[in-house]
Amino acid sequence: MLAHALGLTGLAAVQRREGVVTAQYVNKLDLDGIDIVCLSYFRRDPATSIKTFCKRLRNRWPKCKVVIALWNAPESLLEDGAINALGADEVVTTVREAVLRIQRMIAPEEALQMQIADAPDNDTERVEALLATNVLDGHAREDLDSLAKRAASVFDVKFAVISAIDANDEYIIGQSVDLPGTRTRDGTDMITMPRDEAICNHVVAAGERLVVSDTLRDPRFVDHPAIRLWDTGSYAGAPLKTADGKVFGAFCLLDSEPRTFSDEELTLLDSMAADVVSLITGDDLVDTPAQPPERPPTNTVAQRVPD
Repeated sequence: MLAHALGLTGLAAVQRREGVVTAQYVNKLDLDGIDIVCLSYFRRDPATSIKTFCKRLRNRWPKCKVVIALWNAPESLLEDGAINALGADEVVTTVREAVLRIQRMIAPEEALQMQIADAPDNDTERVEALLATNVLDGHAREDLDSLAKRAASVFDVKFAVISAIDANDEYIIGQSVDLPGTRTRDGTDMITMPRDEAICNHVVAAGERLVVSDTLRDPRFVDHPAIRLWDTGSYAGAPLKTADGKVFGAFCLLDSEPRTFSDEELTLLDSMAADVVSLITGDDLVDTPAQPPERPPTNTVAQRVPD
């Protein structure tokens, strides 16, 4: 399966037969000219076997990099110290993660480009609409901070932020707690960073929700500037999308530990993002439900009904 997935991305991969990783097994391998070896384990406790394999492999092919795929291993093996102790270059837990990490190992410069999201087709109109709201002047800061604090409490996360992205930069227009970062010098005192370094820019680019349950397991964001700045283990961002499809930024939940978000939680986050857009634009994005027609009065109203 992994070899097939790598092939779909243009990376040549060959699958070898299954077997017990003994000295004889390693000696029969022909790895001359191979850059990366990926070994899959389905056992719950493969640490000893992995260490032995990595040692034997590096003795014979010292330049070959090793990726270990753990499909059923305990989380303790995914910690940085444990990975180093295994002797592997990378440890992955899903096919998608394996593909992304191997791409990054083979072409690191191209992998860095994956951290930068493309601008949406309507970016010029989107930025014009954002600037027309004047939200970047800070006039709605108190209300937006309150919404962020409410979200952090409701979802029980370390903090929540509300971002807006113009042509070049991201601005934190609402936040639940004080956060480190470069701030604007125009009196608004907003945290700002280059657009290309903003994880919320991926939300703007796609126009849809982005959820990263474990930033350490997602090669796109494991060393992302914003993730490092705020020591983020998990992220969920809902787009601040207007009725005509322009995305101003994102309403984001961030925690220091990996976590998942239920469908109900993400639906609520979408709703709170819509509330932010309504606050920013003054428009109600939610159609008011039609009221049932008022019944005409009858001659029985206020009259006693006979037994």
